[in-house]
Order: sequence, then C-alpha cells, then structure tokens
Amino acid sequence: MTELSRGTDFRSRKHILWGLALMLAGLVFLADRLGFLELGPFWTYWPMAIVVAGLIDLATAQTLKQYADGAFIVLLGAWIYVCKEHLWGWSFATTWPAIMVAGGASMIVDGLTRKNRNAHQESLS
Repeated sequence: MTELSRGTDFRSRKHILWGLALMLAGLVFLADRLGFLELGPFWTYWPMAIVVAGLIDLATAQTLKQYADGAFIVLLGAWIYVCKEHLWGWSFATTWPAIMVAGGASMIVDGLTRKNRNAHQESLS
C-alpha cells in the first residue's frame, strides 16, 4: 500500500467515525430534548468532548496543518463551554466574530502549508 493510499484510507475512516459520532451525539441530544433521556449535569460539560477530540488531534498530529486543526478544535470546544456558561461575560451573541477570526487564521495556515507541501512534492519529482 502506498503512502498516499494509506493517508487517504486514514482520512476516510476518520471522516466516517466523526460522522457516526456526530449522528450519535445528535440522537442523544434529541432524545434529551424530547424527554426520553435526562442528561442532567452532562449537558453542562458536553463541550469538553470537543476539547478532548482536539487534544487527541494535537497528540497525533504530524504536520503543521494537523496541529492547527487540533488547536482550532480545542479552542472551539473551549469557546462553546465559556459562552454556554457565560464565563467572563462571554456569550455566543457577543463573541461569534472571534470564531470568524480563528476560522480565517486556520484557512491561512492551511493555504501556507499547502503551498509549502506542494513545493516540496514538486522538488521531489
């Protein structure tokens, strides 16, 4: 198996697993909202699951883009928690532009690393 196909297989599995996890979380939250489940204190801390996912991405990152993606996920989870709990006076309504800035920064890092990655691959050819 070539390095490219191994990377593609890993990304495909990762997308499938994240899709399944998102669907499962949605079903749990829907069951809570419809009264079939009582999430109780879990409801307060669910954004920490996003932070843990980002920390896992950071721990397994091998490229600058993967580090940036992991850091973005950690910050996103932390932002959701802080806004949900109204820590430091933050709310979704007052801080959503910060997510736009972080998303833009993530896109810039992606563009810069993709340019460097393409230049490196061309030099190997």
